[in-house]
Amino acid sequence: MTLNDLLQHIEQAGYFGYIEDLEIKHLGSSQRAVLASRRIPGRGYSGISFWVTVANDTWYIGAWSDRIYELSCPEDLRNLCTDWLSSNEERFGDIPSDIKSEYGPVPNYRWDDDTRDADI
Repeated sequence: MTLNDLLQHIEQAGYFGYIEDLEIKHLGSSQRAVLASRRIPGRGYSGISFWVTVANDTWYIGAWSDRIYELSCPEDLRNLCTDWLSSNEERFGDIPSDIKSEYGPVPNYRWDDDTRDADI
């Protein structure tokens, strides 16, 4: 699977997103998919939003905070993303606890301190 495959799946499920070229130095990645549950015409994305990237065959999912997770079962990525986008819990800082329990993303805190100040 690629970021483009993920984005296509998300859009087919009725959600929104885009892929941006962006160097995430600490992950060794050069692109990420930004996903959102809603789009406001003329204003941008809204609702539940997070980002996904892949580096060295490892998939990462990040909330708009210092929390980054590795996916222990990357084959579940599509379902994790659609479940999160369809959840009623608009938590911008973290994955909802029921989704974490179901899919088991592994916290990857080794980049937390660096990510706060990174140019990502």
